[in-house]
Amino acid sequence: MLIGDLRKGRNLLTEGIVEELRDNFREILMQLGYAWYQKVEWLDYLLDFHIAEAERLRTFVVHEEGRDYPSLRAVLYEELTLLITRLNMLVNGEEGLEWKELM
Repeated sequence: MLIGDLRKGRNLLTEGIVEELRDNFREILMQLGYAWYQKVEWLDYLLDFHIAEAERLRTFVVHEEGRDYPSLRAVLYEELTLLITRLNMLVNGEEGLEWKELM
């Protein structure tokens, strides 16, 4: 919803939003990491879907000159990039990958 609101130029209340965003991304990664750890049978689909969705959403928050909320866009872009990187680590099965390295 936040990315949609940014794209539509709506006014946003931004107090505390950066911390909430970071917490939300951390929670998403923890849930996906738990599924990875448990080796659920639909894991490949789950990880591939979230990578594709993060890549799609990231295209909407690239900082553009003259756009509103550039710092919020930067945080979203950074968090989506980190999520993609971490999910790719899970998909590619990095040797010796420790869960704490993802956090």
